[in-house]
Amino acid sequence: MRADQLIIPGAQPQTVTFVDFAAGKIVYQTRGGDRNDRELERISHIAVDGEPALNEAEDAFSRDLRDKSIDGYMKTIRSTAKPWLRGFAAKRLNTALGNSDRFDARMVAYLAMLTYNPDAAAALKPDLPPTGNKLLDLAITDIEATLKLPNLTPAQQLGLYNFLIDVHRQRKDEPALTQTLERLDRLSSTLGDIPEIKQQLAGAKINQARSALDQQKYADAMKLVNDNRQSIAEPRLQADALFILARAKQASASPGDMTALREAALHYMRIVAHFGDMEGRPNVLASLQATAAILEQVGDKTDAQALLEQISKEFPDDPAAEKARQDLARLKAAG
Repeated sequence: MRADQLIIPGAQPQTVTFVDFAAGKIVYQTRGGDRNDRELERISHIAVDGEPALNEAEDAFSRDLRDKSIDGYMKTIRSTAKPWLRGFAAKRLNTALGNSDRFDARMVAYLAMLTYNPDAAAALKPDLPPTGNKLLDLAITDIEATLKLPNLTPAQQLGLYNFLIDVHRQRKDEPALTQTLERLDRLSSTLGDIPEIKQQLAGAKINQARSALDQQKYADAMKLVNDNRQSIAEPRLQADALFILARAKQASASPGDMTALREAALHYMRIVAHFGDMEGRPNVLASLQATAAILEQVGDKTDAQALLEQISKEFPDDPAAEKARQDLARLKAAG
């Protein structure tokens, strides 16, 4: 093949030159010189001159040969020199995976999109395997290799470091986590006030606070959140920030310090109030559980029972609902 081809269902292949992939659309130039774009959903497949792995993957994708297409997209991401094609292959790979639990392939797609368009990468971020899974070691190797790529933007570097921190936390590797946080701190200190990466920096600070919480450094966790409060604008990060504050307040309070415990409960309930209607309801269930436990601890059993009833009604299919019903029965039996 000596030219790019765009194949649309029910139409003859078009000879074009692909130039970009952005906002879920493939951008191309026609033989007449016109610049057009088309959503992926309206394309059967494409063929790109000099990219045999991609062409095999696209052909397999169009014929619903998922395993073959997945392997082809992974090969494309690792071999192509075209940045736009890495983004395109990452998106296609994620689609081809469907409901598959192949973390290795999802990670390849996520890292590829991080290095092409960090803003679009969030939708491709994979769930991590459980602690002890060898795939976490593979993730470390791949992330570190990606960090060595030349000409990474600050946003790309921050995205990679945040993912690396997530993996080290999942591995429970405290020395590696501490070292990575120090590397991230050094990077952050060189960036200054760059508007385009404020959210990535905010996410990095939340990650640092989360790690401090894991290490029972409660004062450090609260300081990281409070010092960066003004830059935390994204709702999910705000929910995480409040949750970290609540956890740190609760964990650092002495058993008899009713004021500190009630303050922690207030932080938890702010999460419920502000994010209870948000998609995914971030940290809402955990906040209700924690508040119910605190209220029982400080002697407000009536309010604790009300929250347990709320959990069982609003999260009926979650295992937490059964635990809430058991706790509710216990409190009622105790009078």
